[in-house]
Amino acid sequence: MADNLSFRLATLQDFDEVQEISKGIYEGHDYLPLKYHHWLKQENVIVMVAIKDGKIIGLEAKVIVDNGKTAVSRARRIHLDFRGRSYGKHLSEALGNHIRQIFPNISRQRLTTSFQRDTSRTDYKEVLVQHILGSDIDKCQLKNLPKSERNLQVCTREYFAEVILSPAVVKNLFPSKTLVLEWFPFEAEETNIDFILKDGDQIFVDECIDDHLPISFSHGRITPTSEFILWSCSIFTQDPELFQAHLLQQVQTAARFIHGNFRFVSFQQESMVDTGKELLFERAKLTECEYFVKSESSMILYEKDW
Repeated sequence: MADNLSFRLATLQDFDEVQEISKGIYEGHDYLPLKYHHWLKQENVIVMVAIKDGKIIGLEAKVIVDNGKTAVSRARRIHLDFRGRSYGKHLSEALGNHIRQIFPNISRQRLTTSFQRDTSRTDYKEVLVQHILGSDIDKCQLKNLPKSERNLQVCTREYFAEVILSPAVVKNLFPSKTLVLEWFPFEAEETNIDFILKDGDQIFVDECIDDHLPISFSHGRITPTSEFILWSCSIFTQDPELFQAHLLQQVQTAARFIHGNFRFVSFQQESMVDTGKELLFERAKLTECEYFVKSESSMILYEKDW
């Protein structure tokens, strides 16, 4: 290939070089170093590196979900010294060609980003947007948390599969029938349940009486990054009071699971952002995290045909 560029699948021995090309990314919020070894053990994750003059200068992963229908792009990295030369494009093409041989039923690819893309110049279309609130949590501040006016209950795995992923609830709760957790999109269907739920996840729904279906749902988990411990939660509801109840529940749950101070990040629809800010930063007096104000204030999901 031109420029002496080649590609191969990543190995465990590549870790030090992968860390090198990831230095400084996302101001300490990079997830790749902590996921790398796990990804290489997963059958549905393909990680490829780009090599120039014997050194790794790029990496990209794709995760296959939705019953083999969707390839989700993750962790695309090009070394700072080699950007602007279309190496990322060549890496994506090589990875795509490799994946086609293994997963012939893929029909679309998806990615999430905090940057707005010009869809008029690409095949990608915008699917949905979640807005982000980030807090630096000092546990001494949690005494200011108000009490919730609505009751929630723990959502079991069985209830999640049978009720939350039922067509009627999916249609009401999840835009485009898509569940985005920790920047990762899944179709809200039972075939994804083993990918969606992990040990330690904390999920809640509103208390339902008789045969009423839930109108709110939240999911939270510890999400360590290169420099920070995050609690990442996604809240799905159109009811402001229930939204506040889930936000409070997730903050309190995070504080029980994490020793010491941490960063709390919530993903929600735009109509709930002001409600969340009023609760977290005005009433509870928590500190807003500047990183999520200036760099990652929203998560945008794009997709295109494979």
